[in-house]
Amino acid sequence: MKKELEEWDPFGWNTEITTELICDKCGYKKVKEWDDRDFVFAKTKDKCPCVCKKQKCKGPMVVRGIYLVKEKTKEELKWEKIEAQWR
Repeated sequence: MKKELEEWDPFGWNTEITTELICDKCGYKKVKEWDDRDFVFAKTKDKCPCVCKKQKCKGPMVVRGIYLVKEKTKEELKWEKIEAQWR
């Protein structure tokens, strides 16, 4: 299924699917590559890598969102630089 989704590109963009994880204890956020077993509000096997108050948190990581991310083309990056110069 993952291979099918990698080939799926509805808008002709170079896209990537990512999963946003958040720690239940401390709120630490992490973005990782999407896995076909990920769904929103699911607890994962991942533990929080955050060091809070001089000790490791190790709280459960929960899937907060799944996003389709478009990678920018060279042309878009070029125009962003030009726009930034005029701000």
